[in-house]
Amino acid sequence: MGSSTVLRIVLVSANILLALFIFQNGFLLKRQEISSKSSCADAHAQPGQPCWMEQQYKRVILILVDALRYDFLIPQKLEKESLEWFYKGQMKEVGKMIANGKASIGTLLADPPTTTLQRLKALTTGTLPTFIDAGDNFSPDAAVNEDSFIYQAAQLGKNVNLLGDDTW
Repeated sequence: MGSSTVLRIVLVSANILLALFIFQNGFLLKRQEISSKSSCADAHAQPGQPCWMEQQYKRVILILVDALRYDFLIPQKLEKESLEWFYKGQMKEVGKMIANGKASIGTLLADPPTTTLQRLKALTTGTLPTFIDAGDNFSPDAAVNEDSFIYQAAQLGKNVNLLGDDTW
């Protein structure tokens, strides 16, 4: 082999290693899990004052439907001849509850790629889903070790129930 061939092989190998390094640090984001939990001792309350905000409601029912289209829920006035009429705003009871102030809906967007478990973890803990966490979706032992509103509610003695498939 000539010296120019060896130089080409070295340059190609260096380019491949550089590309792998950039891919790993850019696409395969890593994040540190913070295992400490928030507590009343962390709050800087005045003496004699409660450390948490005053409870506004006796009971909260949070219904989370993964991949439910937002436009199914929003009441809309559409002509019956419209192609979108058969699915947009057809959940009329939800529209009535929103109008009465007994319900509210929101849309949450997650950066792809995500799986159900990644989205649930992001919603309950406030963290960002990462690509590398996608493997947890298939693990039967995938536990959330970070602080979450579900953990905090359980610590306060609130009744927390989760319903869903095996992912939940």
